[in-house]
Amino acid sequence: MPGSAPGLGFLQDGEFTGFEVDYGRAIAAAVFGDPEAVEFVVSEPEERFSDVANGIVDVTARAITHTLGRDALLGIDFGPVYLYDSQIVCAPIDSGINSLEDLEGRSIGVISGTTSERNIQEAADELDITFDLVTFDSPLELYDAYNDREVDVVTGDGSLIQSLALSVPLAEGIPSRPIATGLSKEPLAVIVDENQSEWKDVVTWTVYATIQAAEFGITSENVDDFLDSDDPAIRRFLGVEGDLSESLGLDDNFVVDAISSVGNWQQIYDRNFPFPDGSSIGGGLFSEGGLLYYPPFA
Repeated sequence: MPGSAPGLGFLQDGEFTGFEVDYGRAIAAAVFGDPEAVEFVVSEPEERFSDVANGIVDVTARAITHTLGRDALLGIDFGPVYLYDSQIVCAPIDSGINSLEDLEGRSIGVISGTTSERNIQEAADELDITFDLVTFDSPLELYDAYNDREVDVVTGDGSLIQSLALSVPLAEGIPSRPIATGLSKEPLAVIVDENQSEWKDVVTWTVYATIQAAEFGITSENVDDFLDSDDPAIRRFLGVEGDLSESLGLDDNFVVDAISSVGNWQQIYDRNFPFPDGSSIGGGLFSEGGLLYYPPFA
């Protein structure tokens, strides 16, 4: 997981918080019945795949884009997508920059060695514009430079840009807006070692459970009330009926434990991306016009 991306995964004063951190706790709750039965490891970007493939960690959630190439070449398998993201370019509202064409002669901040660095350069080549591409080693270095107006605009995954806005108090941040979106598809997913299909199933259904809970309106506060539901779909989902948990090698209450610990997908999102204007990223739930959905099981 990352350790320097507020909202996604952030280590501060010895405590981990973030969207991806909560999924680590949800998996621990599903497997062990205890959301604290997890060890968080901060992986460097170049180590996030090898750490899983070499058994250093069991699962990684680190803003990893789901691509067939990675799945086929790096010895890993992808779990479900938890954020349907895309690369954006963000500029200060008062900058006079309204489009990519306005970046001629300007400076753009980006994390070095990322697909975002390559994509923005390809976009510039296609538009036949020239700008100063300034690379940074960490997300916080990138945002500090942007907030200090050392670069004119910043680019990266939408989730990363919004998470960086959380690194400073709202009143101290630069009022900004995206000037370009959808420069690339960035569906973010958890990964596991490719030789652990049963473990992948556990991780997959735990992530999906948070999405289904949101569709059903099941939250960390009311999950126990739903145990008495007459709806057979809800009863199967919560382990009151059926054998999903048995097929996964988990306790019947693994979904209840996960949701009780971290909440449903929407709760996890709202807790870690608390923007007062209701800004949203990642597609959202299909029931609300987004892309996230829970596959049916029988």
